[in-house]
Amino acid sequence: MIQKCSTYDAPVAFLRIYILMVLLLVAGTGYLWAQDVEYTTERNVTNNVKSRYGEIFTEEQEIQILREQKKREYEEYLLNRPMTGYSGVFEADSLALVALYESTDGKHWTNNENWLSEEPVDTWWGISLNVNRNRVRWIFLDDNNLTGTIPDGIGELAELVSLDLANNNLTGSIPETLGDARNLVELILRWNKLSKHIPPELGQLNNLTHLWLDWN
Repeated sequence: MIQKCSTYDAPVAFLRIYILMVLLLVAGTGYLWAQDVEYTTERNVTNNVKSRYGEIFTEEQEIQILREQKKREYEEYLLNRPMTGYSGVFEADSLALVALYESTDGKHWTNNENWLSEEPVDTWWGISLNVNRNRVRWIFLDDNNLTGTIPDGIGELAELVSLDLANNNLTGSIPETLGDARNLVELILRWNKLSKHIPPELGQLNNLTHLWLDWN
């Protein structure tokens, strides 16, 4: 009797085994590469952060830590930076303050403490600055014996929110340039000797909510 031969193809089986081994090799190589990348990242983060914080952070956490540190350093700089004379504020603001002082006879004000001195601008009597300490935000010089006229340069105070010059001896008219102080919310000029018309440029002050012009 003749026995039937098997149809099993040995070359095909070897080919399958070969392909399987190649796939296992590729997978193993990829895993080792991923482990190497993870180790390198962890090592870099550890070198940069672990020495300061005693623990390992991810790259995103490290970036966040550095951002917060820079923010704290910047805030500390703003609070402690030296400011000499008028140079601590924008030139336009500095010139406007000088014009206000000279136009209203600042030498004879009731209180002109630190004005035009080497002291920081936010120590000048009646002046407050913004959070960055480089633009004028408030001027409170009411009841301070101001005489003369309000200078045109007052409109250069782009971040001015409140201007209080009440109860003084100011004469002349309200300068048209006040309409350029677009952030102005409060304008108090009552109890002076101002005359002439109210400039239509004040209509540009879209943020203005308080306007006192009585007793002029």
